[in-house]
Amino acid sequence: MDDVFLDTLKDIYFVERQVLKALPKAARAGRAPDLKAA
Repeated sequence: MDDVFLDTLKDIYFVERQVLKALPKAARAGRAPDLKAA
């Protein structure tokens, strides 16, 4: 059971790191003039 918990925790940590990398890109893309015009 401990192995399942640790694997899940590792997966959650990995996803969190990926989201933290992607957020600045998404924020910059949200300020694009084309998007504002839409």
